[in-house]
Amino acid sequence: MREGRIVAIAGYRTADGRGLTGGGAMDVLRAYGPVRGLPRLPLLTVLERNASRGEMVMDGIAVAPELRGLGIGARLLQEVYAIAAEHGCDRLRLDVIDVNPRARALYERQGFRAGVTRRTPLLHNLMGFEAVTTMHRTITAADRVPGATS
Repeated sequence: MREGRIVAIAGYRTADGRGLTGGGAMDVLRAYGPVRGLPRLPLLTVLERNASRGEMVMDGIAVAPELRGLGIGARLLQEVYAIAAEHGCDRLRLDVIDVNPRARALYERQGFRAGVTRRTPLLHNLMGFEAVTTMHRTITAADRVPGATS
């Protein structure tokens, strides 16, 4: 928090359903209204990412635009690593979109490795991106302490 406001957040989920994530059909309709929201509802299923046993899935990370590049995202990721370790996870998985090279660079600096890239041309007009790359990172002993570096 900065001056009483949230400046960054990360969503995550473990295989047993624990996490900081959420949002369902009613949230989409509330945010976009029925006309713009209804076409987005099928995306909840398409974009849903469930964690495998021993894995934590990040549903998203966001840092206030005026504060990007100050290390807040890296610090937030370190906290997520510690939470993953607390839950017995040995791997973290996330998806990064093609139109966010700064996020991908952050993930790579943090030790994530790119896996499969899926083309998503049908989502371009609706969501603004055409490809999604799945990235993975092993949770290490150093990750068990928030703020530690591996």
